[in-house]
Amino acid sequence: MLKKITLGKRTIEYELVRKNVKNINLRIKAEGTIYVSANKHVPVSTIEDFIIQKGEVILRSIERFANKKVEDDVIYILGKKTAIYKEVTEPGKTGILYNGETVRLKLLDINDEESSTYFLRKLIEHISEEVLMRSFNDVYEICKGLTKSKPVLKMGFRKTVWGTCHAQKNQIILNRKLVMLPKECIEAVIIHEFCHFGSMKHDKKFYDIMSKYLPDWKQKNKLILEYEVRLSSYKDF
Repeated sequence: MLKKITLGKRTIEYELVRKNVKNINLRIKAEGTIYVSANKHVPVSTIEDFIIQKGEVILRSIERFANKKVEDDVIYILGKKTAIYKEVTEPGKTGILYNGETVRLKLLDINDEESSTYFLRKLIEHISEEVLMRSFNDVYEICKGLTKSKPVLKMGFRKTVWGTCHAQKNQIILNRKLVMLPKECIEAVIIHEFCHFGSMKHDKKFYDIMSKYLPDWKQKNKLILEYEVRLSSYKDF
């Protein structure tokens, strides 16, 4: 239900949805539209008093959205350029939502880069737990002949490398930001690290092993480099 309300000298539209909720909830969507949900027993006058109380924040946010391209911010997830939509919310309701197509950041201030980075880092951390472990297990089935036993997988945020092999510790460390690359690149990096169990140096022996387990490693390396260029201007986590 679309309704109108005057805030200061400006008349705006807001969408009112009746839900089985305890509180009145207000959300400013990425395109600058106002969405309000409230229980069916709450009078419209009470809802509009609530909106008026938030009037200054609402008008300021609408102005920011008007001067900001909706898809100015993006993140790569599994190689896909994914739009980040920001919206203003109330204290205690900040967070991040990812539906497989877009990312929605709920912030107290859409210009709060520190909070944006924090939540995006948490998203990468969450996705990497499942994706990297699954890819690691799949690659191990292919490369198990290179190790005496299954290596220990560790994950972390690294600035300069996608992966590291510690053969003496029987351990592989993967950069969580790998999940920003396509699945084939993720697997190529993991195979690369497994091949270091055959040779720790990037010598002829190492590349002979790579050619056995990943015949198109040169093409995969080229694709990884292309993504590194795309991500070079992207904010660091």
